[in-house]
Amino acid sequence: MRNIPLLTTLALVAYPLIQANAQANAGPDQEVCGTSTTLQGNPPIPGDSGFWTLVSGNATFADASDPLTTVTDLALGGNILMWTHINGFGATTDEVAISGYEGGWLANAGTDQTIYGPPFTAQLAATACVFPCTCSWSIVAGNGSFSDPTDPYSLFSALNVSSNTLRWTCGFGPCWTTDQTTITASLSTGVEVTIASGWNTFHFDPNAQLLVLNASGMIEGLTLFDARGGTVDLHSSGSARSWNVAIYPPGVYVVRAIVDGDLHTHRFVLNR
Repeated sequence: MRNIPLLTTLALVAYPLIQANAQANAGPDQEVCGTSTTLQGNPPIPGDSGFWTLVSGNATFADASDPLTTVTDLALGGNILMWTHINGFGATTDEVAISGYEGGWLANAGTDQTIYGPPFTAQLAATACVFPCTCSWSIVAGNGSFSDPTDPYSLFSALNVSSNTLRWTCGFGPCWTTDQTTITASLSTGVEVTIASGWNTFHFDPNAQLLVLNASGMIEGLTLFDARGGTVDLHSSGSARSWNVAIYPPGVYVVRAIVDGDLHTHRFVLNR
């Protein structure tokens, strides 16, 4: 059996590694939020060298000879960068695509709310984002359902009588941002009184779009509030104890009345 010199054996073992490192590899394509990222080219072995160049788009390299350099000033959209690897066999190149997406904006879930019921329904007030950005609601803690989880002004109903934390998530591509709001639901004093007596002072008829007073007592004060706390003029439907609310915009309303000296409230949702 022929003896192979040790140095020759080591060279044969190392040859595949040398060949592998001789080919330029610019790393995987990337989608980034903003205009900077870290590149992932393959490092040259000792004695070899390499450098980055811009093919299309825009880029500023912190160190063009570093395969793992930071690159800034990327154009929003497509950027093509090239990694060139030089060794004793010559030079090879490879390209990487870097897609930049605009970031810098923040999701806004709206202010925290305290609502009184039943019914326990809150009208949310998040900030929408501009296409192609999309947003959606999710529940972090508590319980409830959204009339439309993609609507910043969605109605959130059937929530827990306690604190309910909601998350508003917006973004597109790799750029995502979130914000949270807390809806605290409590039994109102007026509703507690009517529940104890076994009936509700008010009820809302969604088919006739009428707010109706069930009680027969004397009304000493009656006020309707919209979801933002503003007062709304009530127009009688022809009866002193029912009011037509079909003329008002859809949303959440609260009626507050003093009947026979007791305070009563009722919360209802007006839909079309």
